Amino acid sequence: FEYAVMVKVNLPLEGGLAITPYVHPRISLDFCGGCSDEESQVGINFDLGANFELTRALALRASAFFGGSDRFGDDGIGVSLVWTPPGLKR
Repeated sequence: FEYAVMVKVNLPLEGGLAITPYVHPRISLDFCGGCSDEESQVGINFDLGANFELTRALALRASAFFGGSDRFGDDGIGVSLVWTPPGLKR
């Protein structure tokens, strides 16, 4: 289970490009069914990243993950290519 709120601001660039930096804080309830103690833990997590809009439908997203519970608390980074169908674009 996870509760999330995303904060972001779109910054237009030249040539139809745009960058959207974001902070994505989350509170998670973490379960481990295969662990010996099978306890649940509450974790506080957040992503810090940016969405680079190449076209209205295609973007490159990079983010770093921080936090978590003691059981799932590793930090990490991610890079992805995002496609948004034109009918879903706000």
